[in-house]
Amino acid sequence: MENLAIGQSVPSPTAAPSNLIATPGNGQVGLSCSTVLGATSYNVYYSTATRVTRGTGTKVTGTSSTSLTVTDLTNGTPYYLVVTAVSANGESVESNQVIVTPIQSAPAAPTALSAISANGQAAISWS
Repeated sequence: MENLAIGQSVPSPTAAPSNLIATPGNGQVGLSCSTVLGATSYNVYYSTATRVTRGTGTKVTGTSSTSLTVTDLTNGTPYYLVVTAVSANGESVESNQVIVTPIQSAPAAPTALSAISANGQAAISWS
């Protein structure tokens, strides 16, 4: 426990980020949250188990932005994510938890489609 001099106040804890939003991508997840006044960086914690915390999640350290991308995730696997804010007063509690499942992007549409009709049938080809 830290000793404080008379008249010295205890530093205020850093507020937790709010409004965490996740967007799935191909093997990745995009995240954004509200800015926390006084925060110098943000940490992301993720897990495949619900109720992820700073103690149970995989940590993505110290981004200075409230918009970031977590990569190297497995498509089709649900991930639970939270964000914390870091300031001179320490690290905040976790934000609201979001769940998101990375997905592979749909393939591009075929091109150079051609069809040749014949008696009761058609031959179709594309690139």
